[in-house]
Amino acid sequence: MLREYSKSRLLSSHRMRGEPTGEYTVRTWRVTLNYLLTLSNLRIKRLANDAICPRCQQGVENRDHVFRECAAAKETWNSLQFDWPERVANMEFMEWFMEWFTWTVHNNSIDIFQSFLCTIWAIWSARNKWIHEGKKMSGAETTRFSVQYLQELNSIKRGKLASSLIRAEWKPPIQGV
Repeated sequence: MLREYSKSRLLSSHRMRGEPTGEYTVRTWRVTLNYLLTLSNLRIKRLANDAICPRCQQGVENRDHVFRECAAAKETWNSLQFDWPERVANMEFMEWFMEWFTWTVHNNSIDIFQSFLCTIWAIWSARNKWIHEGKKMSGAETTRFSVQYLQELNSIKRGKLASSLIRAEWKPPIQGV
């Protein structure tokens, strides 16, 4: 339990700068603690009869499958040109996640870190749209969403930076107008 707590503290202390809602930081925290309502978790709670992935029909829909093994997830990661080294590709989900997290923090690769977290969030969102709304998104569409979201965040940050550089002096209003 302490190990899980320290992981969640580590993630929350490294919240995405410029992310207005904190939505994909929160989703990522839920991913690390396996609090997602995957069909596998729902079946354990006796809330679902079948745990087979509805997107690819190729395996049990658990956290590892949704984000790494499902054909849609693989297409998304390939579209982003994330290459997993062999030692990382065969790790359990939390080892894989923490390895990427640690590497990006140590190498000051905030852009890669943001892309990684946003993609995790986008994959989960695409999965939910598929299941709950019947809207099917390909891996390429999920990638496009993730990239556009990050571009929007960066433009917001640039706008805030530009506005903070402009120093406006206060002047009293003109009398009699």
